[in-house]
This record gives sequence, C-alpha cells and structure tokens, in this order.
Amino acid sequence: MARSHTPPVPKQIMLAGFSGAGKTTFLAALWHVISNKGEVPNALTLESPPKEAEHLNALREKWLRCDPVLHTELTSAKQVVMSLAKPDGTPVGTVILPDLSGESFGAQWEQRQCAEATATMLKESCGVLLLMHPHQIQQPVRIRDRVALAATIKASAVAAGRTGSTGATRKEWLPSMTGTDVQFVDLLQLMLVQRGSNPAPLRLAIGISAWDLVTGLEPMEWLKNTLPLFHQYLNSNQDLFSIRVYGISAQGGDYKQTTDELLGKFQASERITIVGPDCDPHDLTAPLKWLLAV
Repeated sequence: MARSHTPPVPKQIMLAGFSGAGKTTFLAALWHVISNKGEVPNALTLESPPKEAEHLNALREKWLRCDPVLHTELTSAKQVVMSLAKPDGTPVGTVILPDLSGESFGAQWEQRQCAEATATMLKESCGVLLLMHPHQIQQPVRIRDRVALAATIKASAVAAGRTGSTGATRKEWLPSMTGTDVQFVDLLQLMLVQRGSNPAPLRLAIGISAWDLVTGLEPMEWLKNTLPLFHQYLNSNQDLFSIRVYGISAQGGDYKQTTDELLGKFQASERITIVGPDCDPHDLTAPLKWLLAV
C-alpha cells in the first residue's frame, strides 16, 4: 500500500517593524532571491507560485530599477503567502509574511490598541522577523540632561542681565516621542501576551536594515550600543526569546549616489548584503531558515 503523503504543517512568520524600517524593500529583494532559483546558492526557493505574485513582481521591478519601493500604506497592507522549499525541492511549509505597515505597529504604542488581525498573526506565528533602520532610532532624553540644560540656559540669561521668561514655549509631549528602545520592548511584551501559555521561546530574528550605513560593528554590537534597554530586556529573558541578529542591506546602497554601480552588478542579488550567523553571501532567506528551523 502506498504511503500517504502528509502535507507540511503551515508555518507563519510575521514581518514586523515601525514605519521606515525597510520591510517593503526587504520583501521585494526577498522575492527576487526566492523566485530566481539558483541565483543565490543554498537559498530557499518556491515550491509553487503564490497568489500575490503580481503584487510581488511589481515591488521587484521597482527594486530592479533602483526606484524607491514605497512603504506599505495602512489601508493597503497585503499578506503574502509563499510555499517554500529547500534547494533540492524538499518542501518546508507555507510561510505567511504579513507585509503590515509600520503605521499599524506605531498605532499600537500610541493608541494602546492592537488590531484583531495583528493579534491573530502574533498568536499563530512560529517566529518574528523584526526590522529596524539605524537612522530611524529615537534616543530618549534623560531628565538629568534636561535639568542640566535648563540650568545652563538660566545661568546664561542671568549673566546677560535677562530675567523672567525666556520666551520659549512648552512643547506638548506625545507618545510618538518615546524612545525606540521602550517601544520595541513594549512590542515584544505584546507578542508574549498574544502567545498566551505557549511554553516555547519565541524565535526572534532581528534585522538591522540599511547595513551599508553601519561601519566597524557586528550586528549584536550595534544592537547593544544603540538600543541598550532593548538588548538588556532580551538578555534578561532568554527563557522567553531565542534570538539572532542580522545586518541586512536589501537595497545595496543609497540610490542617489550608487545607482549606476548597483545597476552594473552582473546579478541583481549581488546588491544584497547580509551579515549574521550561518549566512551565505546575498542569501536573504537565512533568517527565514532559522525561524522555520530548516
């Protein structure tokens, strides 16, 4: 009797990050790597074409021309479903990449509300790829620094013979002004809440996008130096999170300065840079392999 074939259990990976993190550009470059079997050795490939191929092809065409890939608008977020396989054709399951806009993640922090669709994705995901841009980090302003600055301004005014109000106006504080460190920790806590009683540590791949802008540091070093609270939170909760950190340049460089160089690459995938554990050059699927435990 022929042995029945058991279809792979669907696995869902959530693509997360605040506005400007580079999620849509990553998705465009990832689609190029996955849909061009053999161009990047050892990369995952497609088992079958997805329904969203037209959407993905449009993103890739912009990426190939070195045109800016616009970030997803909140009202047009698309969920990408891909059936992936190893290079030898062995299926690894169905991966769902919700190309959610950064605005939706920002709204969770600012409005203290989580959309039902986002909550469901977090609950059903086996791993999360969290992207962040090195130039989109908002560092907190410490109270002691504000106090010292106020004292300096007051002393300068007294020395100049000015008294009373300096004429400065108070700026209303908004939740969006909170340090990126705090917002990332809050996002991870939200993920844990939605996972409920799941005992397994959440696999979290952290991708530092636009890695071509970072020099002299390894990805984990950059995370520790730039987001110390976030790094400390992860380090203190190793029973809840299993992490890997990657430096990723899906675009390859600044289009305003390096377009001719990027277009001159023999293969478009050569624009891609990824640095991290178990990474082959240009293989954007490396974080997916780890998240899927392939």
